[in-house]
Amino acid sequence: MKQKSCDPDYSDLTTIRPSHLRCQRLRAERLHQTLFVIPVNDGEAQRASLILQACKAPHVHHSHQKWGATLDVEMPALRTLLAQPALRKVETICLFELPGIWCNDKSMVASEQELRRRGYQLKIIDHHYYHWCDRQNDLSSLEQLCAYIGWQMNSDDYHIAINDRSYIPALIAQGISRQRIRAIRRFDLLAQGWSSPEISKQQARAHADIELGKITVKDNLCVLQKHSPIVVQELFLRTPRLNALSWKSNSVAFSGAPAVVDKLFDYDFARLQLPSYSRVYGGGDRRYVKFFGMKTASPISSIQIQKLLHLVSRLLNL
Repeated sequence: MKQKSCDPDYSDLTTIRPSHLRCQRLRAERLHQTLFVIPVNDGEAQRASLILQACKAPHVHHSHQKWGATLDVEMPALRTLLAQPALRKVETICLFELPGIWCNDKSMVASEQELRRRGYQLKIIDHHYYHWCDRQNDLSSLEQLCAYIGWQMNSDDYHIAINDRSYIPALIAQGISRQRIRAIRRFDLLAQGWSSPEISKQQARAHADIELGKITVKDNLCVLQKHSPIVVQELFLRTPRLNALSWKSNSVAFSGAPAVVDKLFDYDFARLQLPSYSRVYGGGDRRYVKFFGMKTASPISSIQIQKLLHLVSRLLNL
């Protein structure tokens, strides 16, 4: 069935046709001696998996963890996998956005150290900030993976990588049309677990709410009482240099000025009497836009949200 015009065609992003040009610099020995561990939970990870499939990488383990995946959760499956005779020649384990968690003494990542003690080299591929370790990188994880295996990226690869590390402002700066950006974003959201009808429904609702003035931007800051990646997407498509703050019961998210996000990473939220956090994370591109997220151990009150809003407003005006 032909897609409706409001639903951009993303089908070309779901397949890869290897060519001599794209494969001529592949590092065959590295491909055969590496176990690639990838949680396929967004468009970037799905594209990485497709590239490894096109390269005929023999050792790929797909984790079923969603966003927030950690090596610690995956370790039982990896211990079983690594015991198999077929993996005896594996020398390196490539962890794609799968960080281990710190030991109690804060001196090492326990699960990563376990793999090293078993004799494996680790290739860490990531570009995110976690409150227990900073793995920010100017390159997206997809770009890092392609460099590691020698895959020649094409425009589709780059656009998916840019979406993940630099989001909509960088795609617009590259001259990518709004329709194509929506196709890239749809590919990403589908890989995250959204259904195509739900994406279309949420996108139509976001358009209507923006047009009716239900969602407003004041002093280049939009405050959303419920986080919606599709609402944020549509706002950034209209205003690339936007700042968006959103929250729900026990989480907060901010997308916008990189300098503000860097300050939020370092901020002592106990000063705002916010509930203790269970996780702080983020990433992005220092030239265009960065993302900050925080999950708290208990619900955030409306008074605490006002304090957070005041903080963000003050940081934006520095």
